[in-house]
Amino acid sequence: MLQLYDKNKNKLKGLTKYKDYCIESVLKTGDKTLSFLYPSKFIDGIVEEGYIRNKTDEFVIKEMADRGDWTSIKAQMNVEDLEGKAWEHFNTTEQTIENCLNLACAGTGWTVQVNNVSKKRTVKKTNCSSWDLIQEAKKIYRVEIEFDTLNKIIYVKEKQGQDKGVYFSDEINLKALDIESNSYDFYTKIIAIGKENIKVEVENFQYSNKVKTLIWKDERYTVLENLREDATAKLQELSKPRKSYSADVIDLANLNSKYKNILNYKLGDTITLIYKDKKIREKQRIVKIVEYPDEPERNSCEIANTTLDFIDIQKEFQDTADTVNNITEDNGTISEEAIKVTVKNLTIDKADINSLNAAVARIGTLEATKANITELNAVNAKITNLQVNKAEITDLIAGNIKFDVATGGTLDLQTLLSKFVTGENGQFLNLTTDNVTISNALIKDVIAKSISVEDLKASIISTNKFRITSDNGGIEIVGATQQFKDKNNKVRIQMGQDTQGNFNFILRGEDGTTTLIDHTGIKEKAIADKLIKSNMVADNAIGEQQINYSSLV
Repeated sequence: MLQLYDKNKNKLKGLTKYKDYCIESVLKTGDKTLSFLYPSKFIDGIVEEGYIRNKTDEFVIKEMADRGDWTSIKAQMNVEDLEGKAWEHFNTTEQTIENCLNLACAGTGWTVQVNNVSKKRTVKKTNCSSWDLIQEAKKIYRVEIEFDTLNKIIYVKEKQGQDKGVYFSDEINLKALDIESNSYDFYTKIIAIGKENIKVEVENFQYSNKVKTLIWKDERYTVLENLREDATAKLQELSKPRKSYSADVIDLANLNSKYKNILNYKLGDTITLIYKDKKIREKQRIVKIVEYPDEPERNSCEIANTTLDFIDIQKEFQDTADTVNNITEDNGTISEEAIKVTVKNLTIDKADINSLNAAVARIGTLEATKANITELNAVNAKITNLQVNKAEITDLIAGNIKFDVATGGTLDLQTLLSKFVTGENGQFLNLTTDNVTISNALIKDVIAKSISVEDLKASIISTNKFRITSDNGGIEIVGATQQFKDKNNKVRIQMGQDTQGNFNFILRGEDGTTTLIDHTGIKEKAIADKLIKSNMVADNAIGEQQINYSSLV
């Protein structure tokens, strides 16, 4: 599904009713174009300069054509930030492409990732955009570029794609093949001239022994070996006729999973072209792909033995002429405003500069009112106020932290002062009055080895849940029963509920079993021989009925 955004990049809706959905990718510039048809009655919201996203890229709507029931939509890869950055003068002398493009992309929000390209070259251009500079650098450094428009990343490689052994054969996956070839830009010898008249001559007779010479002058070259390297690479392509093939290919890799690893191809890949009727068996590169994501059987591609064509060669000469026109007056003299002095080493005590462009800058102390930086690497930073959308921090030390929501795996704190603490699960390893102060706490269950309190307030203390004993074990209260024990742990007095469920009072002897007194009265063994003294018997307390004799003699 495609996602539609308005001119301010506000998401509007998903587009699902399209047909003829097509993506065209070009190796030479790294550019992509998206096109499709959409029902005219559902066209609301789709406007020029709006945005469309698929899974991998963002596009800007550039063309709409009403064709009755259907409206044709065309959109270009979104590089607006690069096209919108203007340069009156740009100059990086003997720098890597990484330094060159980092400067060209400064302030655009785009970043650069370079893969194994370390050569140094010079890029000079006037009255251009960052996009123009990227395309210029691509030619000068002889690299290939891929744009990630969703994440705003420019990928730079010596050569995109690879040779995976994929073949296009008229017996398997090649439905049709159109061939074009020309030798308009055919040369076997280049005389290359750089700055201060450094010169190198290279020859290549791989196709013909004819001597056709191209004089190529570019004063951006100050190193002889760099000039030789690029002249040799350029002649490798110019010393043979340019052949291009428009191939109608059955994309078996997307139609059948068993071909995924053997016939899958991408932009920039090298493939083997086999066409028996025309006796063709050649290694070619895929320089353009027309892809129908929903109809892979309609896919086609363009393959060629070189990425340069006659138009490219003519444009190089035209660019040189344009540069000359930019620095000369109508009478052919050098414009005073265009005079630029190249200085190898310059020492200045003080300079007031309105605009400074530098590929690499090393500054001891920098004072700035405002700085827009795409990528910042800093060892130490002191910032009074910091506002960020997202931060990934390995180790954070802070005096005070204020936040609305904190989410994480583990929170390790020495002291926590909180008005409210809530959560699905809480585990506290050590919780004492030394490190926790709670005014009011509602706790459902507490599991604790020991609890130390000065004041315990409770409306009811249940003896069924608490067993109350003295330190020496002499008194114990459990449930509805209270016992007093002697030093031998014998129960001597028991009050309350007995084992039969009856409530009574029991006084036992030294053996802990003989009942002396219970709720029914004094037992026989409670009175020992000669225990009762005469003065302990009240007057008239014992009569004949108590003695059970009619008379005493």
